[in-house]
This record gives sequence, structure tokens and C-alpha cells, in this order.
Amino acid sequence: MHDLFKLGSCCKANIIETLNENIKIIESEIRKNNKEDEITKLLKSISGIGDMLSPTIRYEIGVMSRFFNSKRLASYCRFTPRMHISGKSAKYYKTSKDGNAYLKRAFSEVAVCAIKYDDDVRKHYQRLKSKKGKPVALSIIGRNMTTVLYHVWTTNQEYRGYKKSLQLQRT
Repeated sequence: MHDLFKLGSCCKANIIETLNENIKIIESEIRKNNKEDEITKLLKSISGIGDMLSPTIRYEIGVMSRFFNSKRLASYCRFTPRMHISGKSAKYYKTSKDGNAYLKRAFSEVAVCAIKYDDDVRKHYQRLKSKKGKPVALSIIGRNMTTVLYHVWTTNQEYRGYKKSLQLQRT
């Protein structure tokens, strides 16, 4: 029985090693193909977006002109609350399941990375976290990063900071 356990462990370790090698090959191909695309280069200027998230976001969104404004993009990325309106009452629920699940996950990762590496984002997150709690604060930062991305993509200018991008978008 003990030998079977060792054999099973060795087989699983070999599978993991093979998968890791395949992942490295795929990631190198993605990096090679991204060097040619101007939009993915532009997206990588945003804090939290790197070599793997930039093509994911770029190709999941497709053509930015289909979004009239950043609110529509945020809605497509599942960052807007669901509403139920009946008569004079309106109830808000958790974020909608309508939209693109891959973009929701991508922007959630962008938010976590931006909090880690961007001082302005981190300060904003700390304020939100103390008022609304961690999950809501992360969701708000993710939604704000959709606004930042919309501004960077539509103006074709590199990211110039969290506060500046949000202020320019609101004007």
C-alpha cells in the first residue's frame, strides 16, 4: 500500500511539472504576440494590468466603440448592482450576473494588484474598506479600474494616475 502511495505521488508530481512547462510555453507565446498590439501596450500602462491580463481584457472587450460610456463598460464587466423597481420602491441587490464573467475576474485581479502597487489606489481602498468592508471596497476599486481603462483606451493616452484618470472621466 505504501509503494502505491509513492507511485501515485510521483505520477501527480510529473503531471504538475508537465502542466507548468506547458503554461510557460503558452505565456511566452502570449507575450510574443502582445508586442505587436498597440492597445495591449497601452493597457499595460495601467497599474495592475500586466502581460497576461492586458490581452485578456483587450480581446474580451473587443471594440470599445460599442460602449457609449464607462458605465456601460462597468455593467458589461458585472460591476453594477441589480435593481428591482416596482411602483415607487426600488431594491438593490448584489452585482448582476449579466455580462462577461472573464472580465469580472480580470478586473478583480487588476484591483488587487493596483491596491498592492499604486499608492493612490491603496489609500482609496483603505478608506472604502473602513467604511464598507473588504468585499465591497474591492468591488468599487474594480469598477473604478474599468473607468480608468475606458479613459485610457478611448483617449489613446497612457495611464497618468488613478485620481487624474477618474477626474478626467467624470468631466
